[in-house]
Amino acid sequence: SHTLPTGLLEVLEVEGKVLVLDPPKSDKPRRPQVIIYASGDVSPYRWQLGRTGDEAYWRIDGLPDGTMKVRKPGDTDATR
Repeated sequence: SHTLPTGLLEVLEVEGKVLVLDPPKSDKPRRPQVIIYASGDVSPYRWQLGRTGDEAYWRIDGLPDGTMKVRKPGDTDATR
């Protein structure tokens, strides 16, 4: 478990759906949001990280073959 710094925002999309990442509850088992298979394949995802009040963000696209594309602020298609 890790707590993000104050002011850091994240958005996780899996299969085109935005997931709400709530803190874990002790009475419910945690379920994985992104799955990495033994073959190295991954369930596709998009994870975006930014700061409160900032329009730019980092974007990580997890591709089905296990590779990732990272877009940093200022890259084409890296603004909300």
